[in-house]
Amino acid sequence: MDALRKLWKEKHDYFNEFSSIDPNHYSNEVDYSNAIENKKNWMNKYDKDNAYKLDPSDYDCEEEYLNDLRVCWQDKYDPKFKTNIDVFDYDTEADYRKSLINNWQETYDSQHRFNSFQFERFTTVDDYLVELNDRINWIKKCDPDGVYNKIDPSKYDNMFQYQHVLDLRKAWKNKYDPNNEHTNIDPCDYSSVEEYHKAIMDD
Repeated sequence: MDALRKLWKEKHDYFNEFSSIDPNHYSNEVDYSNAIENKKNWMNKYDKDNAYKLDPSDYDCEEEYLNDLRVCWQDKYDPKFKTNIDVFDYDTEADYRKSLINNWQETYDSQHRFNSFQFERFTTVDDYLVELNDRINWIKKCDPDGVYNKIDPSKYDNMFQYQHVLDLRKAWKNKYDPNNEHTNIDPCDYSSVEEYHKAIMDD
């Protein structure tokens, strides 16, 4: 590499991120710079943080680069092909992930009982199912008759928090409506005892 092209390399690709773009193949700096910028645009569009360590300069066209990224997304989020979501239908990782999450919910929680999970914590459907099955077990232990089925256990980090919320609603009911005269007023619909009490008094 001659001294001039070495300067181009240091200026436009100091960290050698785009190793397949050889300045020796360009007659002027502008063309070399444009080639680098074109590949940077691909990376910024699809993998801004270069999380998957693919060198866009290894690809002749954008779609080839994107296809290899799609394979990476599949390997990360659905390596065992447990969903019917086709990664090649998506142009961004975020859209693919969103569709996966929707698929998980429709498949395993079609009634959307558990809507408060922090889905960013889950990488694969198996991660989600561990947490989902935990919450189902909490319901079986804490509310087997479904009296408090409006309370979403996925809001809580552990069963003790969930049980505490149920115990509070039960205490409110026993204090202000022990004879179940206000059947249209459910303590689960209120976030505080004051709100629940007021609703009872106004009924």
